[in-house]
Amino acid sequence: MSQRARFVASEGDAYHARNARSETSAGVADDPVLAVLRPLALAPRRVLEIGAGDGSRLARLRAGGMLCVGVEPSRAALASGSRRFPEVRRARATAERLPFARGAFELVILGFCLYLIDREDLFCVAAEVDRVLAPGAHVAIFDFLPDEPHRRRYVHADGLSSFKMDHAQMFLWNPAYRRVAQQTFTHPGGDARNADDRLAVSVLRRDVTAGWPERT
Repeated sequence: MSQRARFVASEGDAYHARNARSETSAGVADDPVLAVLRPLALAPRRVLEIGAGDGSRLARLRAGGMLCVGVEPSRAALASGSRRFPEVRRARATAERLPFARGAFELVILGFCLYLIDREDLFCVAAEVDRVLAPGAHVAIFDFLPDEPHRRRYVHADGLSSFKMDHAQMFLWNPAYRRVAQQTFTHPGGDARNADDRLAVSVLRRDVTAGWPERT
C-alpha cells in the first residue's frame, strides 16, 4: 500500500491526534511559516495550504477578505477545523490531485507534508502546485532540510518512510521559480548540531516572464 493510501485510510487521522494540541495552541509568533511570510508582506487574496491539518495556520494568516483553503487527507482534522475555524474553507484531497482551477491561488503553502509523500508522486505534486499558482504567485515550503537526500523509518507507523531533502528543488530547476526567502529551524526536541533535525521554510516566487526573458 502506498504512503498516500495509508494516510488517507488511517495515518492521517493518527497524525492529527498526535499533533492536534500543538496545531491549535501556538501563537502567531511561534509559527515558522508565518514568521518567514510576515516580513515579505505578500498580501495574497487567495491562499491554499496543502497538509493544512485543522486549518489553524490559515486561520491565523487570514485577514480582511482573504480566501483561505486547506487541503488535508485526515477526516478528523477536517472535522476539527470545521468546528474551530469555520472561516477557513477545506477539502479532503492529496497533493498529487488538487480539486482547483488553474491559477486559483496567489500563495500555496506546503505545510510539513512533503517528507511523507511517495517519491513516485513528486513530479505530480510539483505539476499540480504549479498549475494552481497564479502568475507572480508564491509557494512556501516547510519541511526538513538535510545535507543530502535520504530516507528514514517513519517512527509512528511500520512500513512507512520519512523522505528528507531540500524539496524546494522540486521547483528551482525551472527558471520561472526563484527563492526569495529562507529561514532554518531545529525540529522541536531535536539537536541543532544534527542536520537531520534541521527544518526550513523556503519561499519561492513563480514568474514565467522573468524566468524566460525574450531575446531578439
